[in-house]
Amino acid sequence: MNKLVETLETQHRALERLVAEIASAADAGKPDAISEPLAKLERMLAQHFNLEQTQFYPTLRRLSAKNAALTTVAQAFATNMQTIGDGLLAFFKRHRAPIDLAAFAPDWKRTVDILQRRLVDEEQTLHPLFERLVANDSQTTR
Repeated sequence: MNKLVETLETQHRALERLVAEIASAADAGKPDAISEPLAKLERMLAQHFNLEQTQFYPTLRRLSAKNAALTTVAQAFATNMQTIGDGLLAFFKRHRAPIDLAAFAPDWKRTVDILQRRLVDEEQTLHPLFERLVANDSQTTR
């Protein structure tokens, strides 16, 4: 597995653990146990998005530049990630300590559904595409 993809997927597992921790606290009706892991999730997502924006997407765009269909796919994922990122920023702004569980719970469910879908899409579609492009690039530069 490509090192960058491996790092991104390791981050995905860490994000999933935090999501589970927050969900558990929300399901148990413990709003005081949500604020800290929620702040950590916000920081982790910012780091993850930064890695994608500074390393992953620029490399993907470069490697797919000769193929219009792949360029379109790469751009669609990048644009969609920007939209998701904007939505997450708004979510985090709405839900600061003290957490209002009645407002948080339905918003959290929608946010988690979107985030989980994105992680699956990246790992099933985007990361394998990236790895194929990197492998092809390394073969042509030998």
